[in-house]
Amino acid sequence: MSAVSNPVVLVQMPGRQTMRIVVAETLDVGRECDGLIVLDPAVSRRHLILELAPEDGHLIVTDLDSSNGTFFQGQRIVSPTPVAPGQHVAIGDCTLTVLDPLAMAGDSSREFSRTIIDRGPTSTSIDKLADAVSPSGGAIGQSGATRESGTLTIVFSDIENSTARSSAMGDAKWMKVLSQHTELVTKHVKSNRGRIIKNQGDGFMMTFQSARQAVMASIGIQRELDEHHPDEKVRIGMHTGEGLMDRQGDVFGHHVMKAARVSSLAEGGQIVVSDLVQRITASRGDLVFGEPVQAVLKGIEQPAIVFELMWREAAV
Repeated sequence: MSAVSNPVVLVQMPGRQTMRIVVAETLDVGRECDGLIVLDPAVSRRHLILELAPEDGHLIVTDLDSSNGTFFQGQRIVSPTPVAPGQHVAIGDCTLTVLDPLAMAGDSSREFSRTIIDRGPTSTSIDKLADAVSPSGGAIGQSGATRESGTLTIVFSDIENSTARSSAMGDAKWMKVLSQHTELVTKHVKSNRGRIIKNQGDGFMMTFQSARQAVMASIGIQRELDEHHPDEKVRIGMHTGEGLMDRQGDVFGHHVMKAARVSSLAEGGQIVVSDLVQRITASRGDLVFGEPVQAVLKGIEQPAIVFELMWREAAV
């Protein structure tokens, strides 16, 4: 969730929330793709790609042999086409307008500063845990799955760059780090009446009966690491909602997946929360949150609004 100055695309679809997408690398656009999802029957599964152009703020649009075409200045494009700030392309009922990032910086009327897209390859412990709790996976449909009593706040965490750290340390030292990390996480989860649902390597999935408890546990983890293990940077994210619990005690469902995807947006040393968690916990006035950021999350249809919880500034 670091600041960006890449080209910005305004995405307008009838009946849906307008989005501003920061294009930091090649981005697929289509009805079923790994990038920007456009839910329009006139849009192909993989309709076009957006690529960075040599000129600042410009993009190159390439149609991927779509059924209904991509239109620039009223003409169907047949080859890679440069699009400058202020210009737009149309696919189905969706319009993609390239904005000027410098002009955006002075636009105080916009609701969100930027939109980010979670579409990276599965490579972290959070990603692997997220794939394991995917709503399309087999576990959620197992016989005996029941709704968890009450609303839960689901938290995911992992150590940033754990693969590189473990390789540099060697197995023996890394196992000691993992053991100490597990003790630290377990201490703060238990002291805030939470449960560790599962862990995979350095990644943890936790649940709490209240968003406040989840936030306090996460702040405690980050502060203790900052004081005693400053080189160990942990990513933490959370979302609140109802889940499904199976007979083995695993929790599944849409809100679990959303919590995992929100967590995947965090960088080392950050806590990222969904807008619902922010609304629930902000009322006391002792927590500090960053600016709202709109995020397109992998496997989640609707864009999400997320906040960074500024744990160092929190008066708790």
